[in-house]
Amino acid sequence: MKVEDIMTKEVITISPGTKVTEVARILFEHNFNGLPVVDGEKKVLGMVTESDLLADDSIGIHIPSFARLLADFNVLKMVKGEEKKNLEAIVNATAESIMNTDCARAKPETSITELMKLFNEKHVNPVPVIDESGILQGIVARSDIVKLVGRFSEAELDFLRE
Repeated sequence: MKVEDIMTKEVITISPGTKVTEVARILFEHNFNGLPVVDGEKKVLGMVTESDLLADDSIGIHIPSFARLLADFNVLKMVKGEEKKNLEAIVNATAESIMNTDCARAKPETSITELMKLFNEKHVNPVPVIDESGILQGIVARSDIVKLVGRFSEAELDFLRE
């Protein structure tokens, strides 16, 4: 069995210019863990995951919520200089500024065993599925494997060991 057999072919994507607040809304509304960032030809440029929306500091600020808060309370009108520039950068942050360009990718012909290894070794979820030109063909998540396993009896799961 191959990735193409379990991947989702109709993929919701974002562009590099998509605002971070919109990325967060899409992730939340669709209960996604991540979204592929693509160009106009559907070439995968990177991924934005839930983890990318969280700051790497001890405060743990959720960037989209903070940006929305700043915009809603018109904080930018109250600050000047360097602080204003920094806050504007947060409010106007885009997918391009937080995406992982070195994201894991799979091919339609990748085996399910190789995919499981990729999930475990790279600690990624989901993974865009691309053709040889880097064009998005689909997306696959750990939940797709769970669904697959749930459809078979123990004896029928030998295909995973191949």
